[in-house]
Amino acid sequence: MATTIIYVSRKGNAKQIRLFGSDGSNNFNKDIETGVDPNDKVIWKLANDSNLASLEDVQVTNKHPKDKYSDVLLYDIVKIILPNGDYYFEGTVKSVSPGKNKFQTYQVDFKVPKDNTVHSEDPKLIMKT
Repeated sequence: MATTIIYVSRKGNAKQIRLFGSDGSNNFNKDIETGVDPNDKVIWKLANDSNLASLEDVQVTNKHPKDKYSDVLLYDIVKIILPNGDYYFEGTVKSVSPGKNKFQTYQVDFKVPKDNTVHSEDPKLIMKT
């Protein structure tokens, strides 16, 4: 079981997020995708230089028709709050892959500085095996 950390940030004053993986991946395309394997733990957290005010929520959405996606995560995504007040979101990938390139969409809710509006993006987790 590996841990994949997805760092959430944005470039400049954009209202769209960018994801950086702990595996060195940079996801700048519109279809923000991160590859995962069975039993992986996936953690979402703000990048150190995120240019975001906050990471509000991460949740499974599956906005595509059922024939287009698969349930990749075993459990819902949960928010973990540390004793110092820092936090991150965590999910676990199923132990049996639904198939290579099967994916699950999820929603990232975030705020940008000087704006109380909650903005959202819909990235994907894609099975590598």
